[in-house]
Parts: sequence; C-alpha cells; structure tokens
Amino acid sequence: GVFVLSEPMFMASVLVVLLVAERAADRGDWRDAVMAGFAGGALAMVRTPGMFVIPALAIVLLLRRRYIPAVCALAAGAVFVIPWNLWVAAHGNEVAPVLMGKYGPYNTWLTDAIRAHGVSFVWDVVVRNARALYGMAWVMVTGGPTSPSFLRAPAALAVGCLLVVGAVRLGRRAPVTAWYLAAYMALVMIWPFEPTRFIWVLLPIFAGVLALGISAAIAPRAGRP
Repeated sequence: GVFVLSEPMFMASVLVVLLVAERAADRGDWRDAVMAGFAGGALAMVRTPGMFVIPALAIVLLLRRRYIPAVCALAAGAVFVIPWNLWVAAHGNEVAPVLMGKYGPYNTWLTDAIRAHGVSFVWDVVVRNARALYGMAWVMVTGGPTSPSFLRAPAALAVGCLLVVGAVRLGRRAPVTAWYLAAYMALVMIWPFEPTRFIWVLLPIFAGVLALGISAAIAPRAGRP
C-alpha cells in the first residue's frame, strides 16, 4: 500500500524552524521573533505539534525579559494557528465517519474519550504510552525481542538517565528546543495513539540529546557547557 505521511517533511522542517527560533531567542529582536513565529505557525500546518515552537520561544524570551519580542512571536504564530483551528472547528465534521479516525480533527479523540470515560482515561493512556516507550528504549539498545530479558530494564533505565542528563545540557545550550521537547513529550504521553510514531519523527533531536548525555557521562568535565 501507499501512505501519504507528513513525518518526512516535518522532520526536515522542524530542525530549520528550531534553528530560527534559537537565533531569535539569542538576539532578542522583535523582527527575528516575528519571523520565528511565522515559521512556527507554518510548521503547525505540517503537523499540529509544530505550534509548540511558538510558546517555547515566548517562554525563553519572557525569562530573558524580552517582553515585546515574546508578544510578537505569539502574534505571528497566531496568524496561522487561529484561522486554521477555526476552519477545522467549522468543517471537521464534514469528514465521512469511516475516515474520521485518520483524517478528522485529532483533538476529538481525546475530548470525546474523556467525556465518555472520565479523567481516568488519561491515566490509562499515560501508562500504556509509558510501556510502549519503555519497550522502544530497550529494543533500540539491546537489539530486539530476541535479546536476554534481564538486559531490558537496565537498558531502558540507562537510556532514560542519559536522556535526562542530555536534556539538562540541551536546556543550557538550546533552551527553545528543550522547552519544545518538553511540551511535545507531554502531548505524546496523554495522546491516545501509538507514541513511538511521534518519537521517530524527532529521532535526530532525541539522538542529539542522547549524545549529550553520553558525552557528559564519559567525560563529565569536558561535557560541561
């Protein structure tokens, strides 16, 4: 079969948009913030989680007391995000019911499920997604399902620790990217869908975070930013 997927375009685009956003955060100029906001809004048209670049940039600018650039970034991103969401709200139900799960508004998956099953549904999704990511971690490190079972938990724990260390270092070097990943992973954990698909699309970034963690573990002093 042939599938039309947005992941390849998103993978290529998000790296460029994050570079633009990091530059805007470093310079603190409202013009750069506007361009980064536009870029984040355009990225949201490829995949909805792309819009998290905008608040991530705004948070970094606010923490640096660059209030006007932060507002400019949010306003520029809203030029894309608000009209799109209004259009989806107005026309999302026009999709045939049989296609709604794949091509309808994704936010209805979560809201409808919570309405039907209560908030406990969110916890069930978090547990299921955590198990899936745990499996992904040890499979990537130990070589697959045929690997010895006693290696799985230590491998997943090691990967998790290295990612945490790498994320801390990433926050010092590229704070917009770090905030973006935090928001992205929060969404992944509560989203009622296979989480590994969301991880693969950002694999270059996660590989970089893991590399930062490994370098800090191998050479702690050399690994300091």
